[in-house]
Amino acid sequence: MFKNWRFKYKILLLPSSAGVAFLLILFLSLYLGAKNETRLTEIETGYAPALTLSRNLEEILARIQRGMQDAAASADLDLLAEMDVLQEEFLRRLEAEKGNIVVSAETLERLKLRFKEYFTQTRTTTQRLIGGETGEGLSLALETMIMKYNAIKEQLAAETNLNQQAMSAAFADAHQSLRTSTKGTAAIIIASLLFLLGLSLVIIQGVTKPLRLISAGFSRMSGGDFTDQVVVASGDEFGDLAAQINQMRESLRRLIGQIKSTAEQVASASEEVSATSYQIARGAQSQARAADETSSSMEETAVTIQSVARNAEDMAVRVQETTGSIQQMGSSAGEVAQSAEAMALNVSDTSSTMEEIAANIQSIAGNAEELVRSANETASSIQQMNIMAEGVASDAEAMALNVSETSTTIEEMVITIEQTAKNVEQADQLSQQAADEAKSGGEA
Repeated sequence: MFKNWRFKYKILLLPSSAGVAFLLILFLSLYLGAKNETRLTEIETGYAPALTLSRNLEEILARIQRGMQDAAASADLDLLAEMDVLQEEFLRRLEAEKGNIVVSAETLERLKLRFKEYFTQTRTTTQRLIGGETGEGLSLALETMIMKYNAIKEQLAAETNLNQQAMSAAFADAHQSLRTSTKGTAAIIIASLLFLLGLSLVIIQGVTKPLRLISAGFSRMSGGDFTDQVVVASGDEFGDLAAQINQMRESLRRLIGQIKSTAEQVASASEEVSATSYQIARGAQSQARAADETSSSMEETAVTIQSVARNAEDMAVRVQETTGSIQQMGSSAGEVAQSAEAMALNVSDTSSTMEEIAANIQSIAGNAEELVRSANETASSIQQMNIMAEGVASDAEAMALNVSETSTTIEEMVITIEQTAKNVEQADQLSQQAADEAKSGGEA
């Protein structure tokens, strides 16, 4: 659950925990402080004044008792007036303590009634003693006076003891609250420190472990291994980063596969271009040989034509010689007729020969025209093959340029991946230093 938190919430958990601990300490301090203040107020406005009152009343009561004894012993009525003043002081102090929060009004009223009875009994008895009265009635009055004095004295002593115990208990409660506040504050601080330390270690581990996994993934990719994914089992920013790295890894793997396939296609096309160029070269060589053969045939035809022309010239010479012979041998008609017949035969043979030569010349001319057309077609085919070869060469250069650019892009991506891997390693080192410092701080 915690590992799926966003990283900012994990960081905010540290000051939030510290703030909660501070609020607990503040609440505990305020609560126990208010409790101590209440107890100290009780001591200041209740138990301490009540204890002082009890002691003062005991002192006044003792002074009244001694004053009455002195007045009776010295038969001095003026001392009774002083005792009246002490009586008023006693009652005034009782009246002043009616607002005390720890002394009940009933207790004060009961003490006031007892004191008035005691003082009245004591003053009356003292006056009787000063007047010189004796007898059993006076003895009873003295006993009653002593009994009432002891009762008031015991009540005041009990009140003094009770107030003293209550004040001691209040001080003990205040000290206990102070100790509880100190212990509670220390416990909250220690628990908060331990919690924050454990939380810091968990956060540091949640940072350093994904960084190590991401760094290892970049190291594998920089080495050319794109098979294994970067597995970060968390739903925070590191999990998102690992998913993006895996997407990048898959894209790079497909891109490199495409580059390899393109390179193979380029190599295959280059081989095909080489084979086509070789075939074109062989075809050009064949056309050159055919042109050479055509040239040889045309030369042979020219030689044949020259031979025919020479035969024609020879025949013309023979015809002239025959004409001369006919003119010279006009005397013999038979011989002339025979010569004419022979010459006709020779002319007929010569005409047949000329017709055959003309047919041969026409055939040679047709063959020459076909050879010229073949040569022209061969030249056109060679030009087209040259154009195709130039196009293939241009495509090969473009593919080579694309391969070069792709190689440059891959090199830049590899450099970027290596730089990212270095940055991740530096972040890993910084996280490890932070973990070491946190552990050192925790130990300190």
